[in-house]
Amino acid sequence: MSAIRLAPEQVMVRVVDAKNLDRYRARLVTCLSTEDLARLDRYSNQAAGAMFLAARAALRLLLGQILATAPSEVQIATMEHGKPYLPACPQLFFNISHSRNIALIAIARHPVGIDVEFLRRPVDFAAVMRRFFSEDERYDWQLNSVPNPQAAFFRGWTRKEAILKATGEGIAGLGHTRVSFKPDEPRALKERLNDPSQSVEWLFNDFCPAPDYQAAVALKAPALQLTIEAFSMPGL
Repeated sequence: MSAIRLAPEQVMVRVVDAKNLDRYRARLVTCLSTEDLARLDRYSNQAAGAMFLAARAALRLLLGQILATAPSEVQIATMEHGKPYLPACPQLFFNISHSRNIALIAIARHPVGIDVEFLRRPVDFAAVMRRFFSEDERYDWQLNSVPNPQAAFFRGWTRKEAILKATGEGIAGLGHTRVSFKPDEPRALKERLNDPSQSVEWLFNDFCPAPDYQAAVALKAPALQLTIEAFSMPGL
C-alpha cells in the first residue's frame, strides 16, 4: 500500500459506502483486530454489522497507510467517555460518523470531530430544539430557517455533534455547547462551558458527502484544509 501524507492543517475525509464494500467482506475482515472481530460477532442486525465492518476496516486501512502498519495491528484504545485514540501516535486524531449506508472517516493532526445525518429522516424539530438547544440557538435557527428549516436544523445539529465528538464529551456536552446555524460559518462555535473565548479555537466546515446527507467537521486548529474523497479498497 502507498503511504498517505497528511498536511498539518488538513482534515482528510473519506466517504465509506457500506453497500459498495459488501463484496469485499472477506478482505475487510482480515483488516480487523481480535477485539473488532469479537465485536462484529455480537451484531444481530445484519445491516449494522455490515456498517461496523466497512467503517472499522476502512479506518484501519487508512491509519495503516499513514502509520506504515498492517491494518489489523493498528492499536486503537478508548478514553474515559469512549472516544477512540491511538496510544502509539497521540499526535494523530480521527473520528467516525455514520448514517444509514454512509460512514465518514476524518483524520487530522489536530483534535477533530465529524458528524453526518440523513436529511430525509423525520425529525420533530421543535421538540429537539427545546431539549438540546438554548433559547439563543432556537432564535438563531429561526433566523436561518428560510428557505429550508430542515436543512438549517441539521446544519446546527451536525456542527454541535462534530465538536462534542472532537472533545470526547458526546451528549453530556449538549447543554454547555452553543453553535451558530448561519450558513458558511467557519467560526460556528459561539460558546462552550460558558466560555465564549473558546470560539476562536475551533473551525468548522459544512459539506454534502452524498445526496440527501448533511455533514460537518470541527477542527481545533488555526486553519482548516478539507479534502474529501470516496473510500476505495487499496490496490484495486
